[in-house]
Amino acid sequence: MENITNREHFSISQVNEYLKCGMSYYYKYVEGLPMKPMGHKALQGSAIDDSSNKHFTKKIMLDDEGMNEQDFIDNAVYYHDTNKEEHSFDEPIPNSRDKVARLGKLYHETHAQTIDAFSVQSKLETTMEDTKKFLGYADLVTTDGTVIDNKVTGKLMATENNVYDKLSRHIQIVKYADILNLDSVGLAVLHNLKTPVAYFFKTKISTTDKAIVNKRIEMVWDSIKKRHFLPTASDSWACSQKWCSFYDICEFGSKK
Repeated sequence: MENITNREHFSISQVNEYLKCGMSYYYKYVEGLPMKPMGHKALQGSAIDDSSNKHFTKKIMLDDEGMNEQDFIDNAVYYHDTNKEEHSFDEPIPNSRDKVARLGKLYHETHAQTIDAFSVQSKLETTMEDTKKFLGYADLVTTDGTVIDNKVTGKLMATENNVYDKLSRHIQIVKYADILNLDSVGLAVLHNLKTPVAYFFKTKISTTDKAIVNKRIEMVWDSIKKRHFLPTASDSWACSQKWCSFYDICEFGSKK
């Protein structure tokens, strides 16, 4: 039987894929089947990430103000235009391009000015119990020791009333904070509405929070080793032709 765990590393993206749907993980990482092109909203988020990375890298390396607003916007739009062929669009491409410009302007006016970054896209590695390497990249780590993830999303992930509840179980930033031995996590959010809105959420986390996230990761890894690939619920958004690349071939999808 093929050693399905013989991969170079294990990552948060693999954990999240498995938690979304075990069968989707199987088709993507075990069978190695190609995914559908990502949608234009993912491209918009990546475009803002690219400008954020360059802005904070310049700010840290040169000890200056980073990219000015127009350069930040132009870089994001250029990224969008350069990578548009690799994505699918359900709105006119010029509209998506204009949205990137608005998102870039908003990010520069807000998070780019208020976040005091110490590092950008830090490569993080640790070893799991069975010597498997766990690899990840933290978007931003601040001078006050907060691990931050940039997020452009159509659905707000937290509110002022539930910041701790949401962020303390956020697998990515909590795991990265654990690797770095830090106890503060945050999300720099752009709510991708017709008129986008910026939010910044931050909270302290405990050793118990880290233990819960690590346990979840360990259980996912153990299930993969045992070849337990459970499908998501049939009424889940993840089990649909729109969101699943493997819906047409999966025995729990259209081949029911």
